Amino acid sequence: MKKKLFALAITATLAVSAIIVFHACKKLDFSGVTKCNVETITVVNASTIKVEVDVFNLSPADHPDHGICYSATNATPTIADGKVSMGAISEFKKYTKSIETLSSGTKYYFRGYVMNDSEPKYSFNIKDGTTPPLPIATTNAATNITAVTATLNGTINAANTSATITFEYGTTTSYGLSANATPATVTGSSNTGVSADVTGLAINTAYHFRVKAVCAAGTSLGSDLSFTTGQTSAPVLTTTAASAIAQTTATSGGNISSDGGASVTARGVCWSTSSNPIATGSHTTDGTGAFTSSITGLTANTLYYVRAYATNSVGTSYGNQVSFTTSAATSCPATVTDFNSNTYNTVLIGTQCWMRENLKATHYSNGTAMLDGTSAGDITGNYTSKYYFDYANTPSNTAIYGKLYTWAAVMNGAVSSVANPSGVQGVCPTGWHLPSDAEWTQLTDNLGGESVAGGKMKEAGTTHWTSPNTGADNSSGFTGLPGGYRGDSGAFDDVGSYGYWWSATEGDAAGAWRRSLSYYYTNVGRDGSLKAYGFSVRCLRD
Repeated sequence: MKKKLFALAITATLAVSAIIVFHACKKLDFSGVTKCNVETITVVNASTIKVEVDVFNLSPADHPDHGICYSATNATPTIADGKVSMGAISEFKKYTKSIETLSSGTKYYFRGYVMNDSEPKYSFNIKDGTTPPLPIATTNAATNITAVTATLNGTINAANTSATITFEYGTTTSYGLSANATPATVTGSSNTGVSADVTGLAINTAYHFRVKAVCAAGTSLGSDLSFTTGQTSAPVLTTTAASAIAQTTATSGGNISSDGGASVTARGVCWSTSSNPIATGSHTTDGTGAFTSSITGLTANTLYYVRAYATNSVGTSYGNQVSFTTSAATSCPATVTDFNSNTYNTVLIGTQCWMRENLKATHYSNGTAMLDGTSAGDITGNYTSKYYFDYANTPSNTAIYGKLYTWAAVMNGAVSSVANPSGVQGVCPTGWHLPSDAEWTQLTDNLGGESVAGGKMKEAGTTHWTSPNTGADNSSGFTGLPGGYRGDSGAFDDVGSYGYWWSATEGDAAGAWRRSLSYYYTNVGRDGSLKAYGFSVRCLRD
């Protein structure tokens, strides 16, 4: 009896084991079930997110549509919330679709779907993505409206982006014209007022405009506003920088870009020793369009302010203000000539009589020749050779910018000087000397300090200087040019962008003080440089 019971127990155990093994080995079959999954979410820009969905099983039913459903408010979106349809599907596949009508700065939820006949089957998972914010651009009413000009206004909240701001304007809502705003770039999250002055408008004409903000995520446009120009306005003009400055005379002028729709009855320049001179004071009366004015009866060594003016039936308007200082009635000859017969114009700034051109000499005043550095190559660490250089080894550059010299060449054996005057003739003509660091400081102090003196020392315009040549009006008459430099390795650089001038004051055994002017700044740079570098030279009268 015990043997029989034992046999029955074994049989039962084997049966249960067989069942367990059968179920453990059985493969689940989804062949009759539609399945899909959201694979990736890619944020493209402020209005577009790209969604990838994998359809990895389809039921035997018809599948007349598949696509992506999405919502900004429903964390489990359905096709009732919003969808992008991609039509019928009959095979397993991965598909990608960009949803391009989203709101900026908004979180969205995404699911894939496949229609089983008329019933949607949704993806196993839901993924979300947030579009980046766009700036908030608000167009404000135009101001300062004349017959031919107006100021366009707006307000920008950059929404913590960096937005480039312009205004679109024109005679229709297609605009067609664009003006850069001030400021041109807005950052942060506060409201910032922007504006643009537009000129050359048609008289008595309606204009449409709007503000435009562009950032990495996309573009925001303000609403369309309009204004109508007047029938006439005062003239629009600019003032020409002063030139040919002497003790009692100078030359300026202006350019009338618009007569304001009415005949100009008077034009010229007005000047005063006080800021913002007006045409009822000292003035000239000159020709039409661009005009040149001779200013006479000035006082020596005096700062003057000049503005061009023009008058029509509406009134008198003025160009931008420029300033200059007349030459002093002291001993500063109009020119000086070096040993090589190069003649240089001069300028009196305060009590200092400066060359207003860079030195070109290849010989000292006693006739001793300096070394031509054309083939010098790398002179790193050579602080004793008296080299001169043409920029880029091109003699034609010297005609404009003068020579470049090593410090040994400009000192000609003299020891460093901190005195004012330096007492170092060096490379300069007889009766002239190389300015010390203190004498350069005297110059910049006389022009209002290093932070503003550069604009007053640089040649105006962009004939020789790289744009924008910030603040350059040459009101001092120094006429600083961007002659660049030669490095001790033999490389040349910075012509057109920077000018560098030696002083007679060393900083240490390897370096000496120099001054520099930049195309981008209004200040004067004061730095030490290695003595083997090649820089320009300006001389001072003893």
